[in-house]
This record gives sequence, C-alpha cells and structure tokens, in this order.
Amino acid sequence: MSNPGRSPEECQEFARVWEDVSRRGGYSQDVADRLKMGIRRVQAVRRQVEFVLGVMLPSLGGRAGDTLPRFDHYVIEKKKTRCLIGSDWHIWPNEIAFAEKVFLRTLEKYKFDYVILNGDVMDQPAVSRHAPLPGESTLGIVEELEEAQRRVKEVEDRCGRAKKLYTWGNHDERFDKNLINKAPELVGWPGMSLEDHFPKWTFCLSVDICAKVVIKHFWQTSLHGAYLNTRYSGKTMITGHTHRGLIRPYHDYSGVRYGIETGTLADPFGPQFRYVNNNPRDWHPGFLILETEAFEDGSFDVRPQFIDCSLKKPLVYGEAWNK
Repeated sequence: MSNPGRSPEECQEFARVWEDVSRRGGYSQDVADRLKMGIRRVQAVRRQVEFVLGVMLPSLGGRAGDTLPRFDHYVIEKKKTRCLIGSDWHIWPNEIAFAEKVFLRTLEKYKFDYVILNGDVMDQPAVSRHAPLPGESTLGIVEELEEAQRRVKEVEDRCGRAKKLYTWGNHDERFDKNLINKAPELVGWPGMSLEDHFPKWTFCLSVDICAKVVIKHFWQTSLHGAYLNTRYSGKTMITGHTHRGLIRPYHDYSGVRYGIETGTLADPFGPQFRYVNNNPRDWHPGFLILETEAFEDGSFDVRPQFIDCSLKKPLVYGEAWNK
C-alpha cells in the first residue's frame, strides 16, 4: 500500500538508488545512508515502492561466504575497534541507576569508535500484552518517550565522533508493533517507527565486527545462554535481554571466542520491574567495554571488560571509581 505523502517521482528515485546499490553489491545500510533514512524505514518504503511502481526490486548483495542475513545487519570492517555497549536500560522517570552514571562517566573520560545501545532502551508497559498488576499505575507512552529522548541525548552529548548504533530489543519493538497494528495504512510515515524519534542513531537487529563478533539483543536466554550462543554461532556473541553480566570463554580447534551477556543499565530493583513481585533476581547492573583487533596473519583478538556496577567501586580500565 502506498504512503499518502510519497509521490511516484519519489518512488522512482528510491528505486533508482536501490538498483544502483544492488549493482555495486551493497546492502540495505548503503541505501539508508544515501537516502538519509533509518534502515527499518528503508525496508518499509521498499515494499511501498514495489506496490506503487508495480516492480520487484532486486535483493541486495552480501560478501562471498557470508552466512549472516543482511536484513537490518550493520557491518563493521575496521581492523581495530573500541566499543561501549550498554543493554536493557528500561528508562524510567526519576530513576537514575548507578550503572547509568558510570556509563556516562566512561563516555566522558574515554573515546570510543562505536557506542551501542543493545536493546530495551525503553520499557513501554503501556503497550505491553500483560495487564498491570493490582495498584500499579502505567506510565504513558508519550511521557516515557520524552524521558527516553532526554536521557539518550545525555549519551549523544558525550559520544564525540563515535558512531551511534541501536539494536532493536523486544521492548523497543512494542512501539512499532502497536502503531502498525492500529494504523497499518501509515507504515513508513514519519513518526510511526521508534527510530524516527532517535534520528542520530542507526537502528539494526544486529552488529557484525569483521565477521568474528555478533552483537544483538538476544538469542539463547537459558541459564547457559552465553555458552550456547557462542558454541552454536561459531562467533563471539554479545547479547543483553537476560540482565545477567558475564563473560564465558569457549575454546575449540578454531581458537577462543566468547559468549557475553552485558547486564543492565537500570537498577535491578527499580519500579519498572515491579512485575517480578519483589523476588530475588540474578541480574547484574553494568555494561561492556569491547576492544577488537584483526592482524595480518588472520588472527583476531577480542578483549572484553564487563564493568560490574554492583560493586561500590567498579573498575574501569583498572581504575576504581567511587559510587
């Protein structure tokens, strides 16, 4: 179905860019960069353009031997990177966790190539499929979005030249799914996607570093999820979702890789988690600093550091920071 604000000429221009990127062996991200729109909107607009013009746009390419899906997958090919990765922020008004403060301070003190918010930046209980608990007041989506924009801007202001990436979490997707279910005819219209409200961030489902490391919100989530993630993916895999913080090395004939879970930027006992009914929870406030380096002989170093903010004095690059 067509977007009421997109003319046939605009559709033709989109198709021209798409086909040019296809001829060059490019990806959806290349289309997004050239048209200055979010990658998820690129996919929605593609379907609309195909409908309006009555054409089928070609699939976009991938690298030889690449086994990863290209849809919403951001590729980093730098030989040396330093990344700051925070997951499961679940932003809530007037709730500033210690992990969030240390995360911001780390951004202020050190330079990074990439800053990655690895899913569930927002909680969005107002559009949850679960009913509120007795006596619980539900935070409105507009209020929560405005608070998230304000807090995410604090990160933006400290990023410097770092590329800002935002991987979709299951809570983040509630925004798009709710609007699409209620107004499917407006898919692709500005404001209908969460990424429209965070324009300085590149949204994706996963991030790839040199075909060796995958960063995404979740895959395996059991007690042994980190181990299963790296064993069955064949790569170092970094995930959030579980709110656990751990680094699990895995060795085989191909060398060493890691299953990593990146904890939570929120207070594990904050009001946004009231649904846990005040039960104990194996959650760890903190975030990840990741350094990677590829060498001419084909070897690849992954150097992860989980910043454990359950400590009164968490260590950041060996320096103890006071609470």
